[in-house]
Amino acid sequence: MMETLMSLFMIALMYRQTKANAVELAECFDEISHDRFTRLLQHPRDWQTLLWQRFVQPAVGAGGWLQLDDTVLDKFGRAIFGVSWVYCSRLQRVVSGLNVVVVIWTDGTRRLPDGIRLWQQGGASKVKLAAELLARAKAVGFTPHYVMMDSWYSAKVLLQQVRGDGWHFVTRLRKNRSFDGKQLVRHWPQRFGHATGKLTGGVEVLRVCDGKRY
Repeated sequence: MMETLMSLFMIALMYRQTKANAVELAECFDEISHDRFTRLLQHPRDWQTLLWQRFVQPAVGAGGWLQLDDTVLDKFGRAIFGVSWVYCSRLQRVVSGLNVVVVIWTDGTRRLPDGIRLWQQGGASKVKLAAELLARAKAVGFTPHYVMMDSWYSAKVLLQQVRGDGWHFVTRLRKNRSFDGKQLVRHWPQRFGHATGKLTGGVEVLRVCDGKRY
């Protein structure tokens, strides 16, 4: 019965579009009292693992893509844990909010979140947080065709981790990145081209030049 109650609680959380207390969550069902939800929450549980096992894992098959990125969630309450002044690339200005690193699985039709980490000034870098998220994805059984990320996450240590897991990646590279011992921007004077070579750290890649993008 406890297993069913936990499932109902998580369904109610996903159904509600706004903040809700136990009374409002219990209103989603005919025969569940808010007291039962309250008692359920009095004991600590690994909700992340439970969400994965009950809702995400059954829907995820082999293949697909893991999308790695970070985003800023606007938050103005100074009492909220983790809120600080952070730069938002979407708005191109500094805002008050939470800067989070996320990894999402998709098969081109469905998009399912796998993990999230809060980045804070002075704490672990975004690359380290991304490495933790990918390690967790590996541990729970993801087998993606590719890990997709922008140039911020194309750090040597992260690319080596992806290849060490037996996965492949698609990423943007900065023009000053070393490719076969020479900066990318110095390989071709023309706007377009491609070649196979190694980045710093010995990671072999197929590099494609499209104008000023690599």
